Amino acid sequence: MTAMRRAISPPNAAPTAPGVIIGAPVRRRRLSGGDREQEIVEAAIAYFAEVGFDADMRGLARRLGVTHPLLFRYFASKQALIERVIDVAWLRYGRGDWQQLLADRAVPVTERLVDFVRRHAEATHGRQWMRLFLAASRQDDGTNQRYFQQVTRPLLERICRELRAASGIRIPEQAAVSALELELVWHWHGGLNYRAIREHIYGASVAPVLDALIPYTVDGLIAAMQRLLSDRFMPAAAE
Repeated sequence: MTAMRRAISPPNAAPTAPGVIIGAPVRRRRLSGGDREQEIVEAAIAYFAEVGFDADMRGLARRLGVTHPLLFRYFASKQALIERVIDVAWLRYGRGDWQQLLADRAVPVTERLVDFVRRHAEATHGRQWMRLFLAASRQDDGTNQRYFQQVTRPLLERICRELRAASGIRIPEQAAVSALELELVWHWHGGLNYRAIREHIYGASVAPVLDALIPYTVDGLIAAMQRLLSDRFMPAAAE
C-alpha cells in the first residue's frame, strides 16, 4: 500500500498542510472594512446589471473571489445589497446639476434643452444604467416609481415651466402645469430614452447620430408646446 501511494504521488511533491484545499484560489489581499464594502458594491452594480437582481449571491462571491458568508458580514441580506446598489447607481447616474441648468434663463431655452439632453444621455444611456433600471422595474418595492417622482418628474415639470416662460404667452402664475403639457414632455423624453433601450436591452443596431438628432427633437418639442399653450391660454387667437 505504501509503495502504491508513492507511485501515485507526483515526484518532488511538496507536503500538503492539513486543511489546505489543493487548487484553491490564492487568498485575496486584505482590505479595510470600508474598502471591502465598496468593492462589493461596485462588483454588485456590474453583476446585477448583467444578470438581473434575481441572480444569487454565490455568483457574486465567485466573481469577487471571496466566500459567500463574507458578503453577509457587510450586508445583512441580498435585499440590503440591492438597495445599496440602487442608491449608489441612482446618485451616480441619475442626478446632476440639471435643475440649475434648465432654470438658467440667461441662456436661450433651446440651448438649455440641447445641453440637458446631451448631459442626461451621457449619464443614463449607457448599458449599465439601462440594464439596472430595467432590473429595478421588476422589484416590488417601488424603486423606479420613487426615481420617477423624485428625479424625473421634477425635471419634466421644470422643462414645462421653462417652455412656458419662453413662449411669450401670458400665462397666470397660479396656473398649474397641465397633464397634457407634462405628457407632451414625457413623450419627448421617453422617445430619446427609447433609443438607448433599443441598443442595450433589445440589442438592436443604433446609428451613432444622437448628437445630431438632439437639436431637431428640441425644436419639435418647443413647437408642439407653443401650439399647446396657445390652444389653452389664447383660444381666440388659435381659432
